[in-house]
Amino acid sequence: MSPRSLEARDLRHEPTGLRILGGVRQGDPIGPVAGRIDGDAQGARLDQGLVTEPLDWYRTTSPWGPAIASPSTIISVLTNAAGLTLLGRIGEAVGLWGAFEIRNVHGPVFVDTDYTLTGRIVALGSSPKTENLWYDMAIHDGERTIATMRNLTRFMKASSVLYH
Repeated sequence: MSPRSLEARDLRHEPTGLRILGGVRQGDPIGPVAGRIDGDAQGARLDQGLVTEPLDWYRTTSPWGPAIASPSTIISVLTNAAGLTLLGRIGEAVGLWGAFEIRNVHGPVFVDTDYTLTGRIVALGSSPKTENLWYDMAIHDGERTIATMRNLTRFMKASSVLYH
């Protein structure tokens, strides 16, 4: 399997002086967390027009059988799981999503199915205005990896009391 576009990026940095991300380290685990894509919640997001390209497969049956999760639903579930795991270890600041990449490995991800969500911190960095966190997450069904996500989240220094 070829590497994801974001996997090909050189993320090696030697960040110093991190304040917002001072409580986390490269390689730190995220999870495991029990996860479930709620079909009713996804249906409500579809009804509200919050899914950019709605498909009938997100509500009813799909070519794989049951309804599947939309990419935005997968992102929501995985970023929430990461946030719960990292809560209290990251300083308060406004976070901005910088990049997402989802890969179906043995997917798709089905709604109303129990999964285990795991991940790890891939890299930390800093720029003049932000501190940066790259992390990987995965959705597992027993022994198989169903889907993966790489995420970049930037935290605005100007929004944190740690910089005032």
